[in-house]
Amino acid sequence: SVVSMNTVSHGGGYSPKAKEFWYPSWSGTTVYRYNAAYGFLGTFDSGQNQMMQLWGDIDGFYYTANWGYNTITKIKDLGSQNQWTYNMGESAGAVAADSDYVYALGADSKRVRRLNKATGALIDSFLLNGGGNETIYGGMAVAGPNLLVGRGSGTVYHYSLAQMSDGDIWPPVYNGAYSMN
Repeated sequence: SVVSMNTVSHGGGYSPKAKEFWYPSWSGTTVYRYNAAYGFLGTFDSGQNQMMQLWGDIDGFYYTANWGYNTITKIKDLGSQNQWTYNMGESAGAVAADSDYVYALGADSKRVRRLNKATGALIDSFLLNGGGNETIYGGMAVAGPNLLVGRGSGTVYHYSLAQMSDGDIWPPVYNGAYSMN
């Protein structure tokens, strides 16, 4: 279903632990919290600037892609306690995680970096095969064996993490938060 609400900026996320939608403020450090009925709950300070995307994890930690800082960060539940930082060497356009890894994508790149969830160390990287290469503004999600990449054109590309090939091209989406519950 389509929901209309103030998303504040780019790259909203969902915290499965808090059961809340979280939207980062560009380019401040504030994160806006909304409940499952899309009602505003308040804010918290992430300590991170230029958050292009935020991704919540089931343990309460969350990850941010910090555009001009070129970093991916892991932060403790509803706060700003940084657990680790990974420097991508390019503008950080998107971040998402599954039960095993954190995935990071540069703003104008098709190279996905797979990071260790505990340490933030680079495990490996791979190139997305097919699909567009427009700038990404915080539009990536992992759902099971699927990687969804929403580019600046509004097009969402569907990739298989197992095969690393492009699949369906979905209709335009310009902002959103992903809940895998």
